[in-house]
Amino acid sequence: MDGEATGSSRDAQDPTQHPVDGAHPRASVLLAESDPVLARAIRRSLADAGVRVVAIVRATAEALAVCEKLKPDAAIVDLEMAGVADAEFLTALRAARPDLVVIAFSGPHWREAAWELPIDDYITKPADLDKVDEDQALALVRGRLRRVAQLVG
Repeated sequence: MDGEATGSSRDAQDPTQHPVDGAHPRASVLLAESDPVLARAIRRSLADAGVRVVAIVRATAEALAVCEKLKPDAAIVDLEMAGVADAEFLTALRAARPDLVVIAFSGPHWREAAWELPIDDYITKPADLDKVDEDQALALVRGRLRRVAQLVG
């Protein structure tokens, strides 16, 4: 699975691979995001909104396997992650879970093209996320991710 197996010993030490603790979240989300700083910021933002991230994956094959196993309510998918901006992957994700809410999360240059893919919603990533730390990323994505709780809550 592209070297990023959820159950590997390396991942056992990676806090981004563990479910978010919290009291009775309203919905569960699979996060497919290759940037670990952004993934942690998204996880924190969703937890604040009462949404539980069941797993963070960094590869498409892993996303499919985790989706089938954990059965989240929604998937937030970075279209820039290798192999994602491909209708075949997103169609397979939907086939695994027909009721899955699929939310694309990528830069503004994807906004129009994303609607050609089998998604339910599109959230634009803030620019220059590669130049910020986790707290700054959290501040940038928090407002954009409020809609996720409304979609899946």
